[in-house]
Amino acid sequence: MSNTKSQKQLTLPYTYLNEGSGFDDTNIVELNIPNVIIARNDCFSHHNKIKKINAPNLIKAGENFLSLCFHIESVSFPELFFVDNGFLSSAQKLHTLNAPKLEYIGEDALFYNTEIENLTLPKLRFIEEAFMLNNKKMHTLNAPKVEQIFDSCLYRNTELTILYLPNLTSIGNDVLHDNKKIKQLHAPKLISAGSGCNPIFYKVIEQNMKRK
Repeated sequence: MSNTKSQKQLTLPYTYLNEGSGFDDTNIVELNIPNVIIARNDCFSHHNKIKKINAPNLIKAGENFLSLCFHIESVSFPELFFVDNGFLSSAQKLHTLNAPKLEYIGEDALFYNTEIENLTLPKLRFIEEAFMLNNKKMHTLNAPKVEQIFDSCLYRNTELTILYLPNLTSIGNDVLHDNKKIKQLHAPKLISAGSGCNPIFYKVIEQNMKRK
């Protein structure tokens, strides 16, 4: 998709975006894709001036959908159900993510998102590898339906203090490593953890096993 005229806003009327179907102009600040339902891989990666995106009907996004968009600040995807690997990776200015229907996020999602302080993902079922690395401002994570967390998630989230994961049953290796401020973990179903995880997980597992 070619767009050679420099502009700060761009509206695309399509309902489906093919792989790599971004635009040539990297000066876009606001992107409107009101009708898009499915976006394939690499649609808007490396467009690092985008600050705002409007995608009210997006259901599925492929790999690196908004990766390396360093200046994106706030995103709302009210219908989004599935995003593949690299979703919003290196979006270092992102402070707000609203995705109330999101059930699946691929690996390296929300990678180095340093401005998010509180995150709620009410429908999310699984957290894949390397989710939210080096997010040093996040205080709370609320994911009530998450059942499994894979390796290296929440690594070096040094300010995270509250985790609400009532349906979590197992976690992989190095989850929440290098965090000394965690104060509250609500995970009454957790029974299995890999190596190198934050000590609070092992304590909760011990408590849960005693109750059985």
